[in-house]
Amino acid sequence: MASIQRAAILVREGIDYAQSEAVFKAARGRAGLRAPPERRGGVDRLTVEEELRFLDQAYALDGRTGLMLQTLLETGVRASELVALSGHPTDGHALGGSPTDSTALVQTSGTHASAILA
Repeated sequence: MASIQRAAILVREGIDYAQSEAVFKAARGRAGLRAPPERRGGVDRLTVEEELRFLDQAYALDGRTGLMLQTLLETGVRASELVALSGHPTDGHALGGSPTDSTALVQTSGTHASAILA
């Protein structure tokens, strides 16, 4: 039954919005329907301070690693997508390497990415 039809029945029966809540609650109870449990978890995110410390440590390794991890962090791109980008500043060709260089820059394992330095 469409919501317009339900609303028409409620109006015809003289039930206002506040009363309709009780009607639907009783109907769900009789049908044995229950609301799904609330999800109380969320995604753990880095604080600004943690993000800056992370990037400082990445840039301390070398500029390429810092740039790569900053790109991952700020864009939300997956590590595999970053590696697949053509002409990205972290690929060997853009850094002065030859187009035939096959240096892997990022290794993924589950949900973690780690840099492989060449």
